[in-house]
Amino acid sequence: MGAFTIIISFVILGCGLYVLYAWYTTGTTGEINGVLLLGRHADATKCKNKEEFLEKFRPMMLTLGIVTTVYGVVDISYTLIWTESEVLGRANLILIPIALATVIIFGSRARKLQAEYFS
Repeated sequence: MGAFTIIISFVILGCGLYVLYAWYTTGTTGEINGVLLLGRHADATKCKNKEEFLEKFRPMMLTLGIVTTVYGVVDISYTLIWTESEVLGRANLILIPIALATVIIFGSRARKLQAEYFS
């Protein structure tokens, strides 16, 4: 595989680990991670009900973090280490649509929650 594929795999893994980190910090500090949850244009201080928002959002963050981290690990393992492994190849092919669907659902639900709690 090409170097670009390897770079993308590491980016995906890094994103998954960052989401898991954000999930952890929102749970321990109770603060909203504005970069991940809100984007550039929303202000975390204008949340109508921060506890309820995080209660609804944290499970989505955990799901996204786990799926993208697992996909990143499997893709890196398949691309760099076990390139001839049929099991990893199939797992990689199965995880691609699962990861894509998870990202799409996360984005859709994040917009709905943002509209509900920050409008």
